[in-house]
Amino acid sequence: MLIVNATAIDMGGGGGGAWTVGGDLDVTAMTGNITDSQTVTVGGDANFQTVQSDADMALNQLDVSGAITANTARPPPTGFVVT
Repeated sequence: MLIVNATAIDMGGGGGGAWTVGGDLDVTAMTGNITDSQTVTVGGDANFQTVQSDADMALNQLDVSGAITANTARPPPTGFVVT
């Protein structure tokens, strides 16, 4: 499935499967973590934000053509790790 632009807010299980977004992807988790279980392909920019103070991001299967932005409510240095 090809999605042109997408905004995701608190998707819960996320629907499973790989995602392909032709444009930009904006993801906000009001509670809980942001994770990927299969490849997420984004043709534009990808923006990720967690609101809960103890939330984590585990995004190790991204294929993003544009810029990646990650914002978390966790204070540095434990907010996120880039590998």
